[in-house]
Amino acid sequence: TEEPHAPYDRVVLTSYFSGRSPQDLLLGDPATWDRPGVGMHLATRVDAVDTEARVVRCGGTEVGYDALVLATGSSA
Repeated sequence: TEEPHAPYDRVVLTSYFSGRSPQDLLLGDPATWDRPGVGMHLATRVDAVDTEARVVRCGGTEVGYDALVLATGSSA
């Protein structure tokens, strides 16, 4: 994600301003990111995806993958 935060539920984002914490808005189980072979890169913009080589390029770094999930997000 290009954002500095883990994926969160944008639909209920207004409830954040009603006393809920950012942790309450997280999508999925946070333990997912602690599993072997699973990674999440925060504050990272993807420059290119090479599907043949199964490599993602981000800021001069190459990260290999077996399965890739792209979450395009949104911008205000």
